[in-house]
Amino acid sequence: MNRHPLVLILIGVLLMILAVAMAFLMVLGLIPSTLALGFLTFSVSVLGFGVGLVGASQYVTRAGQDRSDER
Repeated sequence: MNRHPLVLILIGVLLMILAVAMAFLMVLGLIPSTLALGFLTFSVSVLGFGVGLVGASQYVTRAGQDRSDER
């Protein structure tokens, strides 16, 4: 998958927001707090962080390559 780094960062942020929203809804009692749902929430949060981190590293790498091409 050769995606633009900003798209990966956006996907990561959206996944992390989804995980926070799910945890908040569990705390409020609007959705049942089960072990499986808690694990899913944690997994989505970690996945979002990882995807965002990969996007950020690709963004920095591409910016560095663009600067080295100008020299």
